[in-house]
Amino acid sequence: MGGREGSVASDDPSFPLKDVRPVRRQEKSWFRDRFADTNWAFLGETPGHAFLDTARTSDLRARLQEEFGAPTWTLADTSLKNPPVEPSQFEYWFVVNDSIPVQVMDPKGPEGRGLIVAVARSYRTQLRSLRDALLASLQRADRAPHIDYYYNVRRERWYRTGFDGQSFFLEQIPRADVVPGQRAYLDTVRTSGSAPASDESFP
Repeated sequence: MGGREGSVASDDPSFPLKDVRPVRRQEKSWFRDRFADTNWAFLGETPGHAFLDTARTSDLRARLQEEFGAPTWTLADTSLKNPPVEPSQFEYWFVVNDSIPVQVMDPKGPEGRGLIVAVARSYRTQLRSLRDALLASLQRADRAPHIDYYYNVRRERWYRTGFDGQSFFLEQIPRADVVPGQRAYLDTVRTSGSAPASDESFP
């Protein structure tokens, strides 16, 4: 499920990216405490058909896994009420240049395109250039195997979704298979390499 090629360049001056610290799963509380008073600004799809806007979210998720490892937060990290309060599939949290909080998340699960990026509101005028600088490497990145839980609000169904090293998948599962606090486990990696992804939609 490959995204269409495009430029990640911004009309704004390049953001001075000096240091990027991905926030690990066990550091969620630290990040929340440090940036508890943050007012957030959000960026979704932008004009110009950039790669980060047109690539399928499932493809970008696999590239994020390769570049930054596992997400900071996934749906399994909540109390998993049915339906869940937060239906997002994943979130990556970062501290940029030692002081700027950034969040990268899916807009519509594996069936959507692009990513949503959030930053402290004081940087809202630089949000596009910050996004492009932080995530520019994704266009060149390989795809790494991974698996997440996903809840489709419209269908009211639970899924396992991800990339097994060869193909993308979206498998419906019973609610009972989702254990709060326990992330999904991928045990069917067929290859360690990265294969071209289909551009077909998930069923």
